[in-house]
Amino acid sequence: MARLGGDEFTAILCGHQGRELGGFYSKRIIAELSRSFSLEGNLVHVSACIGIARLSQMGMTEGDMLRHADLALYEAKSRGLGEYKYFTEKMSLRVNREVRLTNDLLSAIVNGEFELLYQPIGHTGSGVVKKAEALLRWHHPEFGLISPLELIPLAERSGAIDEIGLWVFETAAKQAKLWCSRGYPDIQISINASPVQFRCYGQLYSWLRILDDLELDGNAILIEITEGVILEGNADIQYAFERLHDRGIELALDDFGTEYSLCLICESLT
Repeated sequence: MARLGGDEFTAILCGHQGRELGGFYSKRIIAELSRSFSLEGNLVHVSACIGIARLSQMGMTEGDMLRHADLALYEAKSRGLGEYKYFTEKMSLRVNREVRLTNDLLSAIVNGEFELLYQPIGHTGSGVVKKAEALLRWHHPEFGLISPLELIPLAERSGAIDEIGLWVFETAAKQAKLWCSRGYPDIQISINASPVQFRCYGQLYSWLRILDDLELDGNAILIEITEGVILEGNADIQYAFERLHDRGIELALDDFGTEYSLCLICESLT
């Protein structure tokens, strides 16, 4: 047993039984660490995730073993607390894919690989369409169509979300301006915004500048946010909401009730 650094430890099981009993010992370690204990009068709860790598082929080095175990640990953490996973080659392929996609994110804008599709939103009674939702799609030259469920987390972790989000806002605003000029003055396009985009004023001011440059009314854009954005209780986020409200831009809660479902959220938007 050795401490690698921070909160990471490594253990080596030798012999044939070590390869077979990795899961058994992982369950025991997780169970023991999950026991609550008292520390200076406070009840403390600890959890752990474990990644397991096997010496599966000749020529593997200690570095290979640690890298495989780390990839398995990453997979276990993504599934929640108290999990353990064995390394598989699929994990390595998935990580390599993530690295490639992350590196290609920013160039995707320049190369014209992003596209916005517009899903019409009609009135159930009259059937009149006055709203549309902008849906982001990434056509990667090698991997094909990349789902937003994969794209957005990568963009948030890499820091590319601001530039991508700005492209989405500007593209949607230009489309709204075009439709207004073609006889649809009341059209409104909704776009999804990541919580990360509200954590700096630069994104906010860029949005407002785009509207000014296009001479577009703020009510032509609706920004969809998640409950988690509001529950952060960040003063910068509240300031952004106020400036957007002043400009006439509407806010809407996306997937309301899937996170905290607090009625106080609605009050904070008024």
